[in-house]
Amino acid sequence: MRKGWKGIYTLLLSLVFMVAAGTTGYVVIEGMRPLDALFLTVITLSTVGFGLLQPLSGPGKLFTIGLIVVGVAVFSYHLTRLFSLLVEKGFLEALERRRMFRKIEGLSEHFVVCGCGRIGSVVVSELKKRRIPMVVLENNASVLEGLKEDEAIFFMQADARDENAL
Repeated sequence: MRKGWKGIYTLLLSLVFMVAAGTTGYVVIEGMRPLDALFLTVITLSTVGFGLLQPLSGPGKLFTIGLIVVGVAVFSYHLTRLFSLLVEKGFLEALERRRMFRKIEGLSEHFVVCGCGRIGSVVVSELKKRRIPMVVLENNASVLEGLKEDEAIFFMQADARDENAL
């Protein structure tokens, strides 16, 4: 597991735990069927509140109050934090990279330009003028930002010395 995604996995696990705890509570306290208990937990935590499937006993009502007070706050926090981490960790950028990799995989008879510095940018310019397909490997993210505008240039943020990147 990548170190950067550990927080996302932890949040997902805690959300699953919250739903499991609510479901288990309704099964034990109210004797509900697991699917009904899961449904009631999800509508309670998501604050949809379709209503009760069956009347609740006193302990069931107290459990629901606790689930609403604690569970909704924790569930909302975790869900917000999860989406925040997904954006922070570049989820959208990861999708963009994946799309770029698919395009690169479809190339044939292309050149790989290792670095887009002083000389590499001249090579890229010449290949582009001649409409020769290319993939640019570059470490510097700011250099890649300039390449993103040109759909004719495929690129990867990678070290050309890395055999896997090549």
